[in-house]
Amino acid sequence: MGKVARSKGAGQTPDDGTIYVGCDIGSVHHSASIIDGRGNVLEKIDRVHNNIKGFRFLLGRINNWRRRTGAASVRFGFEPTGHYWKTIVNFMREHGIEVFFIKTTAVKAMRELTDSTPSKNDRRDALTLAHLLREGKVLKSKPPQGVFRELRDLAVYRQRVMEARSACLLRLRALLDTFFPELLEVFSDMTAVGLRRLLEEAPFPADLSARGPEWLTVHLKRWTRRGKSAEEKARALMEAAGQSAGLPILAGDRIRLQSIARTLELHTRELTIIEREMERALMESGYGELLLSFPGIGVVSAATFLGELGNPANFENANQWVSMAGIDPSENSSGTRQGRKRISKKGRPILRLNLYFMALCAIRNCPELRAYYLARKKDIEEGRLDIVPNQLVFAVAIKQLRMLFAMLRDKRAYEPGRIELRKAA
Repeated sequence: MGKVARSKGAGQTPDDGTIYVGCDIGSVHHSASIIDGRGNVLEKIDRVHNNIKGFRFLLGRINNWRRRTGAASVRFGFEPTGHYWKTIVNFMREHGIEVFFIKTTAVKAMRELTDSTPSKNDRRDALTLAHLLREGKVLKSKPPQGVFRELRDLAVYRQRVMEARSACLLRLRALLDTFFPELLEVFSDMTAVGLRRLLEEAPFPADLSARGPEWLTVHLKRWTRRGKSAEEKARALMEAAGQSAGLPILAGDRIRLQSIARTLELHTRELTIIEREMERALMESGYGELLLSFPGIGVVSAATFLGELGNPANFENANQWVSMAGIDPSENSSGTRQGRKRISKKGRPILRLNLYFMALCAIRNCPELRAYYLARKKDIEEGRLDIVPNQLVFAVAIKQLRMLFAMLRDKRAYEPGRIELRKAA
């Protein structure tokens, strides 16, 4: 199961009654280091195979040192990169071992601080992780369980489907610009149901000319429910088809369009299913109704927020939420030079993007945050505040996070005019 090395300091009783296991995660095998409360290296394990046999081997070594040192507890730390950590972390949890996330940036900084070199290898990183764990340099968020893990997986998967759908829309746009550019002058929204149905039935100028204005009017009445009337759209489309600047249509062009249309329809159905499951999991979390009571927060944004954040009960104050999202203010100043303040961007990107759009919705819908935004905007215009508009949106996001933290902490719904009940402990 891998080469095992022991240090001379092994066997001493730890100061705090805890042993610490740092694990460098790999796709095929992991590396682990076990240290005691004083920082003495008990054992280094080069290879822990990424299967149940390897997990049991590592657990056996941990329990061996637990008996020998008399340790009352075990902590397991790792970098949350990729997805290979999920199985071993679940195994350790099931056997009563507390697990912790450790920031990749913290591992890099500790590596350079210890040996004055950025070089890395699996054994070295495992030991660095163990020491960071012993020093308490861990993320406040813990690996999600139950409905919070489900919410996060759904939020990440929805983001990927959205990206695939956006790429599909770009391909569709390029094809229509080539063969029927006038179509998008009538249908400004690429996701419109009427456009999708038209692409299934009569996507090119020759198809519309063959079907005629009466057929088009009847079908547009069934497909569209807003915007221009069916008669106006039919007339505009028939005029466009009669003098289109598009290229001549070949058989391969139809195949490409049909393929893109089917893929787009699939992504649309997937998003509907995912968002329905997100709503279910959100309400099962116990925080759904509280989040949805906030003006401007919908099901998808609330579910994504909670999935990326994890269990709110794991956090002590709102500042930890701000740091986790990477929207905490950061500056680079030295001597007389004052650098511009920016957000750190050290947190989770999906959470940060979601908070940005949540803040934009809050500016439109929440009276307190709209007033806060307008006051800060006036400060910028009059030169009292030196930040750019995007930073102002994130300032609103930070304020919103503090309001949400107070709501979830106190288990109360949003109340107009009541921003925070008290400071977090």
